[in-house]
Amino acid sequence: MKKLLDRNSWFIYLFVSIPLAILIILAIPIKFDQYNVQVSNLNKKDNRDHGRVMYHDFNNDGVSERIVAHTDNLSKSACFQMHDYNSNLLGQINLKGNLNDNFNNFALGPIFDNDFDDIALLTIKQDSIFLNYCDITINKKHGNIEGQPQFIFIDQIRKNKFGAYDFTYNIKLHDSNNDGKLEIYIAIFSGYSIQPRKLYMYDVHNKELLKSNTDGSCGNNHIWFTDLDRDGIDELIGVCYAPWNISDTTRYKYHDQNSYCMVFNNDLTFHFDPIINHGGYTSFNFQTIENNKNNIFALLKTSASDKREPQSLKLYNHKGEVVRQTNLPKQDRNNSIAILPEFKDSIIWLLNPKSSNITILNIQFDTIKTIDIPVEGFGLKHLSLTDQKQSILFTNLANGIVNIWFEQKTFIPINNIPPCTPKAIEISLIKHPSLKIPKICIFEDGYEHIITINKNPYFIYRFPYYLTIAIVAFFLVYWVLNDQKKRIIKRFEEKERLRELELASTYNQLDPHFTFNVLNAIGGSIMMGKKEEAYEYFANLSELIRLTLIKAKDSARTLKEEIDFVRKYLEIERFRFGSKLDYSIDLDESIDIEIEIPKMLIQIFVENALKHGITPKDGNGQISISIINKNQTIKVTIEDNGIGRAAAKSYNIKSTGKGLQVMKEYINLFNDQNKRKINFNITDKYDTEGVAIGTKVEITF
Repeated sequence: MKKLLDRNSWFIYLFVSIPLAILIILAIPIKFDQYNVQVSNLNKKDNRDHGRVMYHDFNNDGVSERIVAHTDNLSKSACFQMHDYNSNLLGQINLKGNLNDNFNNFALGPIFDNDFDDIALLTIKQDSIFLNYCDITINKKHGNIEGQPQFIFIDQIRKNKFGAYDFTYNIKLHDSNNDGKLEIYIAIFSGYSIQPRKLYMYDVHNKELLKSNTDGSCGNNHIWFTDLDRDGIDELIGVCYAPWNISDTTRYKYHDQNSYCMVFNNDLTFHFDPIINHGGYTSFNFQTIENNKNNIFALLKTSASDKREPQSLKLYNHKGEVVRQTNLPKQDRNNSIAILPEFKDSIIWLLNPKSSNITILNIQFDTIKTIDIPVEGFGLKHLSLTDQKQSILFTNLANGIVNIWFEQKTFIPINNIPPCTPKAIEISLIKHPSLKIPKICIFEDGYEHIITINKNPYFIYRFPYYLTIAIVAFFLVYWVLNDQKKRIIKRFEEKERLRELELASTYNQLDPHFTFNVLNAIGGSIMMGKKEEAYEYFANLSELIRLTLIKAKDSARTLKEEIDFVRKYLEIERFRFGSKLDYSIDLDESIDIEIEIPKMLIQIFVENALKHGITPKDGNGQISISIINKNQTIKVTIEDNGIGRAAAKSYNIKSTGKGLQVMKEYINLFNDQNKRKINFNITDKYDTEGVAIGTKVEITF
């Protein structure tokens, strides 16, 4: 048994400690995420009429200012306000016209030669679209901003069939001719207003406005800059979808029943003829692919019509020539794969919002790897949170799901953003020297969601912590199971010892000397002609042997059986001793005589009293047994008037002396096995002169 436990113990310890360690780790609320995230949802009353709220570090001091663009209550014209990091108002600059209902974005950057970034955006007044830009400076004495806005007429727009001005735009700052000065680029795409649909470039310093010749379509509200032919001057790339707003295709060369990819030179002439994707509800996705020679770019053709074809992915060189192409697996109407234009890598990034993954291909269209995104049906935004790789913010605001792919290494879930369906959102960074990672502001329809990300200081301790928990769990399991093992072994050994003691007690009950003496006495009675007397005591001896054999395998018997056995034993001994022995047994009737006690608990002391006290005594011997119930405890008292224990030692009485020792061990094991408390005490009795007059044994249980 012991060897079996030892052989399997270590496996059991490990098997039990592993789930215990996991439970402990789950129960203790210590988060070892690499980053801690907090979200503050701000619903300010003055936000409700805002076209947009965003943050930007205008004076490059490492602290972001807050920009609020809205309609001024007094002038009813557009304006923007600037607040410092502590929300103190730095000033307000009024603009010409009103913000567009589909107000898209600001353009922020050093348009003028000073230490303060400037701002540019579009407004509309009646049927005219204006470019508003402002050379912003800060009054160092008063701490407020100063600047006189300038307005440039961009184009005229007509109302759509619903009586509204319907257009979207994208505005960017870029130095496309490498003169060290930023130009303002604007892509306007009208919906049912039809016109304008053009690309514009305004040279602030030369006061020159250029327009593209694209009539019915242009680069929608997405434009990118890249040096395709590696001549040191960036080209502009715009892609657009085919919304099918124009029914008369004869009036427009680039009508919107087709989608286009248009590549422009910095003077807004075509770098090569537009690439056409024929059919309404078609679209292009674009990405620049960098290589060692001329850059190439990828175009992903998509159709959302009922007769949709498989999406085709093509690579084009700087001349607009196809260098490689493939077809992608056919998707359902609401599940189109896209490519990510923000990446300028030597690989292709394919985005599948429905299956929530990004597939990375090389320029041979071989799959490098697939990355699962923990957001379904998402939009994304690139963020420069650190000096390492850009992070990507994935948003599904309709379901309140936001996730950051931090440095393209770790996905950080952003919780506690309520679901919403905003008309438009603005995502910007809030910087401050005290912040190791900038805060992220998601603005949508009057709500600001401020996301704070901090590195978890406990993250580096996660493995030592888990290891410590595992070690503690292992040793806890080791201590408990090892203790249990010892208990099992002890209980097993106790049972084995009980069997041995049972055999010993059976031997003592059938002591050969006792049996031989009784048989001699019975034989003597027969010789003397006392056959009836001999038969009676032979029957008593037979009954005693029967009782012994019946309980030979049991470690206990009832109090009634023990009393019957002792009575038979004393009857046989009185037959041997004759009138020299007398005994009495007094039993309290209130006692439960069915209670179990160890075998021989009373008999062994009666036998000792007779053998060591009465036998060597001159004169008559008396053994009295009293069994009473005292305070819910049964007390057995066995008294004799023998010679006492001290005198008995001088007599050469044949005895092994092990009967009492066996009984002590027997009682201890019985107590352990049965959770009982059986005790006994032996005292010598003396008269007034100090002469031994017998022995008293008290047993309690």
